[in-house]
Amino acid sequence: MASLASRWRRASATGSSQADGAIACVTEQTWMDGAGRQLARVSMHAPWGVASVAGISIFSVLAAQLARQ
Repeated sequence: MASLASRWRRASATGSSQADGAIACVTEQTWMDGAGRQLARVSMHAPWGVASVAGISIFSVLAAQLARQ
């Protein structure tokens, strides 16, 4: 299990703001891109069933954003 730590933008009736946060996720794959960056494909479906407002729960992120637990 890992967690994805990032700055999140949250919207409210009075505007939007940014906040630090983390969410549990499962790392499905890691690889290095053409620019030499280590990337990871993560699923946020497990363990909390989290998805974007569009229903997406698998994302590609910078591996440096992940914290092993």
